[in-house]
Amino acid sequence: MKHFYVIQFIFLIGLFALSSCGDTCTGTTGEPILHLSFLDTITNRTVNPEYSRVYAIDGKNEIKDNIDFNLNGTDYQLPFSTVEDQITYVFERNNQPVDTLIVTYDRVFQFDDDPECGLGMNLNNVILSPQTSFTPASFNNVFAIQQTSRDVYELLVIF
Repeated sequence: MKHFYVIQFIFLIGLFALSSCGDTCTGTTGEPILHLSFLDTITNRTVNPEYSRVYAIDGKNEIKDNIDFNLNGTDYQLPFSTVEDQITYVFERNNQPVDTLIVTYDRVFQFDDDPECGLGMNLNNVILSPQTSFTPASFNNVFAIQQTSRDVYELLVIF
């Protein structure tokens, strides 16, 4: 009978150990996001460029449509492609030429240090393509895409 209680005790300790694991995932488990802000050089403030349609096209010509301007954060939150190493964002405004933002990067898939987190994705070498129609502005004294957290990147362009 004592043997039965020992097995239950060990089982309870195991359950407690598993439940005490926290969210310590180091890789991106969701879709990475690019926060794109537009700088008005006259007022030196970010502005809403009021595009009528914004969408993304990945390397397989799959379209992610209906990307809206985030009025609370004054930026567009653009999803990166998880299936290709490049994505093109298209910005349309009535009766004006189309603007494009092309970003290339290396996807790195790796298992997280914590086995419960599973397979994660990180982005390396996130670069603004020279074919982009936007001009980068200085963000923290850098004229490029900045990684600000695990799966968030930021870019400030001149409007």
